[in-house]
Amino acid sequence: MKMWELFGTLTLLLTSETFLVEGKLSLFRHRLPPAEEPEIRASIEWGTVTQRVDHFNVADNRTWQMRYIQNNEFYEEGRPMFVFIGGEWNITAGWITSGLFVDIARLHNAILFHTEHRFYGNSYPIGDLTVDSLKYLSADQALADLVYFIEYQKQNTPGLRNSTVIVEGSSYAGALATWARIKYPHIVDIAYSSSGPLYAKADFTDNEFYEEGRPMFVFIGGEWNITAGWITSGLFVDIARLHNAILFHTEHRFYGNSYPIGDLTTDSLKYLSVDQALADLAYFIDYQKKNIPGLRNSTVVVQGSSYAGALATWARIKYPHLIDIAYSSSGTIYAKADFPEYYEVVEENLRLASPTCPKLIRNAMAEIMEMLETPEGSANVSQLFRACEVVNGSVESDRSYFLSSVPFNLGTVVQYAQPGDLVAVCRFLENQTGSDMEKLAKYAAPTSGCLDSYDDTVRSLSTTQMGTNDDLRQWMYQMCAEFGWFQTRAFGDTFTIDLYYQLCRDLFGAEFGSYTVNSGVEQTNLFYGGIKPKVTRLITYHGWVDPFSRVGLLNDLNENAITIIVNGTSHSADLYSIRDSDSEEMKQAKTRIMNTITAWIIEKEEIIEFTTEKIQ
Repeated sequence: MKMWELFGTLTLLLTSETFLVEGKLSLFRHRLPPAEEPEIRASIEWGTVTQRVDHFNVADNRTWQMRYIQNNEFYEEGRPMFVFIGGEWNITAGWITSGLFVDIARLHNAILFHTEHRFYGNSYPIGDLTVDSLKYLSADQALADLVYFIEYQKQNTPGLRNSTVIVEGSSYAGALATWARIKYPHIVDIAYSSSGPLYAKADFTDNEFYEEGRPMFVFIGGEWNITAGWITSGLFVDIARLHNAILFHTEHRFYGNSYPIGDLTTDSLKYLSVDQALADLAYFIDYQKKNIPGLRNSTVVVQGSSYAGALATWARIKYPHLIDIAYSSSGTIYAKADFPEYYEVVEENLRLASPTCPKLIRNAMAEIMEMLETPEGSANVSQLFRACEVVNGSVESDRSYFLSSVPFNLGTVVQYAQPGDLVAVCRFLENQTGSDMEKLAKYAAPTSGCLDSYDDTVRSLSTTQMGTNDDLRQWMYQMCAEFGWFQTRAFGDTFTIDLYYQLCRDLFGAEFGSYTVNSGVEQTNLFYGGIKPKVTRLITYHGWVDPFSRVGLLNDLNENAITIIVNGTSHSADLYSIRDSDSEEMKQAKTRIMNTITAWIIEKEEIIEFTTEKIQ
């Protein structure tokens, strides 16, 4: 069975969508829906496996009994082996009788195990807890226990010998799951880490069609939780398949489950930067090259979407000795604090859908601003747009934040527009009854929940506990510290960048004002070349409908730094395989991307072959 099939129920393609969920601002995000956890019946068995006290000292023959629990309720011979790794606790049957991990196992008729960590529960290698004894309590020893356990079960359970192995852990055990996949990839096929607090570079790997010596393809993670989707389907996978490449998807520090530090204070977030993320990527590539057979001299191709598309470009610039080819999908390489061009593009595309549509929206926004001039008007407009509390039109931050929230979904629909979407939006607006403001309210007001106020948003994004704000605090920090990209002046002189200067200060401290924001933007462009970087073997895609294309690379830099712009297409629309529904222009663009990367791979491999022959 192919590895990616095992995650069929988890693999949701990273849909680059932006949402206004119950009025909470979501800036340029990728989201995944929550999973349900149906109950199941289970039949369990307890057992023990003999382990060595010290796996790394062949002269030490001492052994001990490690406990485990087994659930084979729906196991069929030859199906996968699912292992829930124990951490600093006494194991029980709970996590192999219900929960998401069990749901996936059930779909694949897998056998489930829950292992107990040495020195916890009732699994003691030595009978005391002296410092001398606790020297055998380490992650390395625990991982060796896990590997021996897997091998033992494969040899002794009918039908398991060639089965795919999936491990999961929570918290510290989540880190163990990650490290097991890194350290023993020939034994552990897939790792699922739930809130692993110890920083390790998490990744998904697909070696379905890998042949030793062939290329290494890396899909770079951005401001999202990674899944297997983009290394099991899409244009990048199609190119990798042509070259028998191995595929990886890396997770960006401070996103998903890859946390270098256990909190999100401003002091901790100073370790969240482009430089650190690129260094993570460089080390990851070097590590895999040293530890996977046949990769040491392989050509490395990286791809990223959106911010991660910029990372792909910058990685090729900063580490050309490690990264041979970069493919940037809608990469936002030009940092810019004040970004009014975003809504200019939104307005331009709505005008192409219907000449009267942007005028309706502009009239509505002007009417809203007029209403906010008085307490009575503020109360009425707050009710109309379902604000959580009455907007205080006399407080600039509250007024501007509300004005930024109203047109937010219009930006979203343009950024990710499919054919016919914008015509449908304009038709909806124009077919409503009432004033232009009332028409806009029927589109922009949340269908559930309410629009948060500025103060509510500050409170929400000030939480420094991991996993409490959908990664928005981290992304806001990067915008304040390095990129900007603050979308302003939507459909008129509605709100300015001063809103975001204030938000940066309120979230991260007084020093994060206009000077810090603009200094960070200047530094990013200085370090990475802004809109005219010096780079080769880079191919970039942009959809002209996408507002973020205006901070991307829009021209060829040289014959080996190519930009492809496709009219009528949106943000990262090139990520998918060539489809019948693609326009002819899009089909040609995807074909050119495939052919260009293929030519560069052949060119690079010919250079390596020629160099090797000269050395011999």
